[in-house]
Amino acid sequence: MSLPVEIGETGASERRYRMRNPRGIFLAGMVLFVMAMTVYGLDRFRFGVDFTDEGAHLVWPLRIYLGEKPFAGELMNLVRPVEVYLAGLYRLSPEMSLYQFRLLGWGVHIAAYLLFAEMLFRLSGAPLRSLLLAAVPLFVCHMLGLATPSYNNLSADFLLVALASWGLSARPGVGGRLWGALGGLAMFVATMAHPGLALVAGALTMYEAGRQVLNPGGSGRKLTGQGLGLLVWSAAWLAYGVSCWWDGTLETWRERMAMSRAPLPDHGNAGEFFGHLLLYPFSHSLGMVVGSLLLVGAGAVVITLGRKKSGNMGGGRVMLATGILMLPIYVFAYGTAGLPLGFTAAGLLAGGFACAFPREPAEAGHENIRALLLASMLAAITYASLTYFYTFERSWLSGLLGLPFAFGAGLTILAGRSKGWPGVLPIGLSVAAMLLLFCAYSEHRLAIYRDAPRPRLTAVFSLSKLRHIRSTPERVQAIEALHRTLAPRLRPGDALLAFDDCPLIYYLFDARPAYGLAWAVRRGQSEATLGRLNDELKAGPLPRYAIRALIDVSEADWATAPRMNYNNYPLNETVQRHYELEQTIYPFEIWRRRDQN
Repeated sequence: MSLPVEIGETGASERRYRMRNPRGIFLAGMVLFVMAMTVYGLDRFRFGVDFTDEGAHLVWPLRIYLGEKPFAGELMNLVRPVEVYLAGLYRLSPEMSLYQFRLLGWGVHIAAYLLFAEMLFRLSGAPLRSLLLAAVPLFVCHMLGLATPSYNNLSADFLLVALASWGLSARPGVGGRLWGALGGLAMFVATMAHPGLALVAGALTMYEAGRQVLNPGGSGRKLTGQGLGLLVWSAAWLAYGVSCWWDGTLETWRERMAMSRAPLPDHGNAGEFFGHLLLYPFSHSLGMVVGSLLLVGAGAVVITLGRKKSGNMGGGRVMLATGILMLPIYVFAYGTAGLPLGFTAAGLLAGGFACAFPREPAEAGHENIRALLLASMLAAITYASLTYFYTFERSWLSGLLGLPFAFGAGLTILAGRSKGWPGVLPIGLSVAAMLLLFCAYSEHRLAIYRDAPRPRLTAVFSLSKLRHIRSTPERVQAIEALHRTLAPRLRPGDALLAFDDCPLIYYLFDARPAYGLAWAVRRGQSEATLGRLNDELKAGPLPRYAIRALIDVSEADWATAPRMNYNNYPLNETVQRHYELEQTIYPFEIWRRRDQN
């Protein structure tokens, strides 16, 4: 089933001033966007060093590149098997710098945007609005926009590629099947990178299987683009599962999974806890609650009036109007730092209306798009409300991965239902999206994750791994002094122990983490898990050197960061028993194994 170039009414004003060459305008906008974002990335990713999140995402695949069997020593890889494939980046370029990793990920992010914008253009025929709506998730769908393989595994990007490809695969013929195969491969990578996204693929599988069974005539028996995509996705997972079973990785994964369970925080009974988690984004502020009630009430009124007059639900224009009102509400209620959470709520509502109030009669291609919208929304709600990551907000940020598609495609469908509201709704939608995009861009440009504000990042690293990167003079001096002291004593692949919250150190030395968690930190781990990890450390040869952080290096300002408390910490007790302090290079201590004197 092909997606029309223009779906639905776009308003009298838009028809009157319809662009003569929308495809040309769209392509020109794409070129300008890529140029602008390339320049922006080349500048933005020169600033800041993060020892925690970014360091972990660099070290997890590094462990595999250095010869460690997947899951054998890294609990966090239980939910990130895609690190096996990211390890290939090290094989291609073992000396790849942090700046190069960042730019590589930024390129993937831009590619996902371009494919998504293409699908929105085919869905609406509106070139500028398609480019604008597709750009909103560019900054918002990742925490502070750091969508690089050096920071995360690009799961949201690959999910966006998968769903956009699935939408384009509705085209007939070979072209649709090629898009479907690409969508299947992208879905495989996305669900590997973030298993919670398998909920999306599961919903798509059930939808496609049901369509084949319930529609045996006509095209129901033919292999559609969506069907081919699901076959590719299933075959890729089957091949991966068989390979893991064959080499024993599956059994290792099962054993490590038993160690990774941590108790939920104390928030009363389970029902009350998950209830608060489910409703968290809608109870975060009074403005969000009022906005949600306005949307529901306006929708009910319009549906009732539509049934009485003509039988047409007619909910498109009012649902869109209230959806537009929602955007400024959450922008101002949350502030720029809270945009991801507001984006979650708006995506749920916008996609929900696109699914719940289809135009009568059903428009060509809409049933497939609505199925994709519904799948991504259900995945986001289910994952965000059933998984706890330290705080309710972090849980919803994780669930946000399923929503960029629902947000962009949902608003695109709703924007096409502006009959009787000439030009007002498309313009209002564009203004609201521009406001959101500008706020997110401003936050992303100025806020440097886990480092000082941009004006203070004046010193440049001389280390090859950190070339072109700027940070504060204090950080640059400490990191380079640590590297000068310890690098001559370590060979690539040597075991090292670094804690707490400083996994980037392994990347700087090309060292293999000797502990079960490259991101060694007590937070989020049960006492039993920490004890078993320490027992595993003592069971093998202890590394010659250990590096201990004196302060919480995850803080942006090391001068005011709190000192670490290592009381009742099995890992620290092992270091004190078997090592002696050799040198302090603030905020790090170098400990040498006692028998190495």
